[in-house]
Amino acid sequence: MSTLQPLIPAPGDKRTELVKVFQRWLNEQGAKLTVDGKYGPATTKAAQTFGLPAPRRVPPLCAWTSREWSWWNTKDGAAKEVEDLYLKTGFRPERLGLFLNSYADGATFKPFGSAAQLKGVISELKAAGVGVDLTAWIWPSTKYLDGLLAYVLPMLKAFPDVKLDLDTEMAWASGGRGAAGERAHVVGRLYDAVPPKRVSINDYAYLQGVTEQLLVCGVQLRPQAYSVGESNGLKAAPDNILWPGETQSVAMTEKNWGEFAAGRRLGVGLAAYDPIDGMPKKTQITEQVAAALWFEPEQLWFWQMKSIDLNYGRALAALQGV
Repeated sequence: MSTLQPLIPAPGDKRTELVKVFQRWLNEQGAKLTVDGKYGPATTKAAQTFGLPAPRRVPPLCAWTSREWSWWNTKDGAAKEVEDLYLKTGFRPERLGLFLNSYADGATFKPFGSAAQLKGVISELKAAGVGVDLTAWIWPSTKYLDGLLAYVLPMLKAFPDVKLDLDTEMAWASGGRGAAGERAHVVGRLYDAVPPKRVSINDYAYLQGVTEQLLVCGVQLRPQAYSVGESNGLKAAPDNILWPGETQSVAMTEKNWGEFAAGRRLGVGLAAYDPIDGMPKKTQITEQVAAALWFEPEQLWFWQMKSIDLNYGRALAALQGV
């Protein structure tokens, strides 16, 4: 794996949260800056005095499958899909997150493929040297959780390296105030059945309050810190959350995932889709990764494998040192 310097803002940079990250680092070196997100003369002088951080190792690069990719019914097999991507771009994800079910099914667990199909796909990927995370929606429903566990526990037992990745988003937040008790019950049953060290929790960059219940000690935090061209009508610009560097810094503020990061494992979700106007895809990828390095993640996860075209794939391969 290659090394990369954490993303450094420039004087006058509009990415205020990224500037704050840099200012805090300078203060750790001995500067006495006011952490205000304004890159003015004081920050410039501190950077000249205390220097810049050394390059850091790029952690394993992983990818989720899309919600639509039929891994359970792929003609040539999931491992062949991964190998084709490698041959075209040089990028092979170290782990692949297989989406198990559809959000449209609601709080009823209906897996895309049979247990036998899933076991076969895991075996194929394992033989190809690719690890597997089982990604599923998590709903505030004990009945749903029981269905999910009945499906994944045999896989976790058969393959010690397989992990369970739970996507919260609107699903976990559903049910209103009346779902609070059910959420607590689901959290208890979940971690009674699966050790937290084998679980990751992903959610928006702006962490939802209800998701905090799932962030027990040992789990991997996985914020979706996607820097993309447009989201919910907002177009990426150097002064908003969609710009590389700012997305990741906002996600890791104390009011979001940062409050829970101390002593926790971190795997940041980044974007390999939706290009930013005027920005090369390689820059979109590299700056997201460089920004995430400030927070020392153990893995980086890219959404999504089916949108990783040649330019995205080559940028990822370069970061792997290929």
